[in-house]
Amino acid sequence: MLVGNAAYIPVLPPYEWLETQILPSNQSTVTFSNLNSIYGGSYKHLQLRVSGRSSRGGFNSDPLILQFNSDTTSGNYRYHQLAGSNSTIGSSTNPYITFAGTTLFGVAVIDILDAFSTSKNKTVRSLSGHNDGSDRTIELASMGWFNTAAINTIDIKSFTGNSWLTDSRFSLYGIRSS
Repeated sequence: MLVGNAAYIPVLPPYEWLETQILPSNQSTVTFSNLNSIYGGSYKHLQLRVSGRSSRGGFNSDPLILQFNSDTTSGNYRYHQLAGSNSTIGSSTNPYITFAGTTLFGVAVIDILDAFSTSKNKTVRSLSGHNDGSDRTIELASMGWFNTAAINTIDIKSFTGNSWLTDSRFSLYGIRSS
């Protein structure tokens, strides 16, 4: 965009680091809790940045799933994915975000929009992937949580029921409310 004779670059609000969990041992679920009571008055959007491995064997990717406020009702969540793996491209409505296996770390950046709103369903978007040398996968995904409750708890689980391995890192960031 031009303003006068100069280019104008809009300044986006910065994400602020809120907390990080680096796993000292394997665990099946990573939980961020008391989010609304701690951050609800100050932040509008949340972002998870994940670098980790799961106990699923070999190079097979092990998808992660998110659950908000301990809601396990599958009908409350909807997913859409566009993924590329090596020379294959596909789309699906699988209920997870592609991640990684035991032999490699996968990464994901997951935005949770309007996390503390009590008048909107929640929208999640993610970019994730891994590269083990023979399998290169990248995925753009979206998720809707059809519930207007403010998010107080985020559970990050393995879709296959495996554990997150030692040294996996889960960081939470926020964008302040205006």
